[in-house]
Amino acid sequence: MTARQEDNETLAALRFDGAPVIVTGAGAGIGQACCEVLTDLGATVIAVDFNEEILANISNSAIYGENAKAFVADVSSEADVANLKAEIERSYDSITAVINVAGTNDNTSVRKLSLEQWNRIMATNLTSVFLMTREFLPLVERGRGSFVNIASTYGLVGVKNNTSYCSSKAGIINLTRQIATEVGSAGVRANSVCPGPTLTPRRQSSFDSGRSNRAEAEQRTLLGRMASPLEIARVIVFLASNAASYVTGATFVVDGGQLAFIGPHD
Repeated sequence: MTARQEDNETLAALRFDGAPVIVTGAGAGIGQACCEVLTDLGATVIAVDFNEEILANISNSAIYGENAKAFVADVSSEADVANLKAEIERSYDSITAVINVAGTNDNTSVRKLSLEQWNRIMATNLTSVFLMTREFLPLVERGRGSFVNIASTYGLVGVKNNTSYCSSKAGIINLTRQIATEVGSAGVRANSVCPGPTLTPRRQSSFDSGRSNRAEAEQRTLLGRMASPLEIARVIVFLASNAASYVTGATFVVDGGQLAFIGPHD
C-alpha cells in the first residue's frame, strides 16, 4: 500500500458517509459543536435537546446538515428516553454513535447542598448517560458503533463548591469504563472525554454575571487560554469515528494542560 493510499484510508475512517449519530445537549455549546463537526464529516445528525426553541431552529441551520432530525427530550427521564428510542427506531435500523453531552452544573458546597439539588445534577449528568446507553445499545450493537460520554476535568480532581458536579462527572468516567467492559465483545466501543475550561454559552454567562473570572480560568491552563467548543468537539467526533476503531474504555483529557501543573504561571 502506498503512502497516498494509507492517507486516503485514514481520511475515509474519519468520515461517516451518511451514518446516523445521536448527540444529546445538541442545542448549544459542545453539543452544537459536535453536530457541526459531524455534519462536515458527512454524518446524519440526530440532535436531542430539552430546549424546544433551540431545536426548532435546526432545520434552518447549516450546522446540523440538511438531513438532520431534531427531537425534544429530557434525557434524565426514563420515559422520555424510551419514547425517544421508539421514535428514532422508526427511521433507523442501527446507530453509529451516541454522543452524550447533556449536562448542567450546581455551585454548592457539601455543607449546603440539598438532596434535591444533588439528585437533579446526578439525574441530568450521570443517569442520562446510563439511560441513553441502556436504551440505544441494541441499535449501536447493530452498527458495531460507539458511545462517547462527556465528563470533565472536574471529574478527576476536587473543586470547592462543586460537590454534585464533580461527583457526577467522576461517575461518568467509571460508568464509561464499565460500559466498555460489558459491550466490547459485541464490537461496541465506549470512551469518555474530559474537557477543561471551554468557552461555552453557559461559561460565558458565568463570566458575565461575575460568578467566575475568565482570567483566573485561563491562568490555570498551560496554554493560557480557554478552548473553543469546536476544539473539544473534534476529539469527541474522532472517538466516535472508525479512525478510533481500537480505542475503548479510555478517558481523554482535553484541557490545555490544566491538570498537568498545580497552579498559575508566575
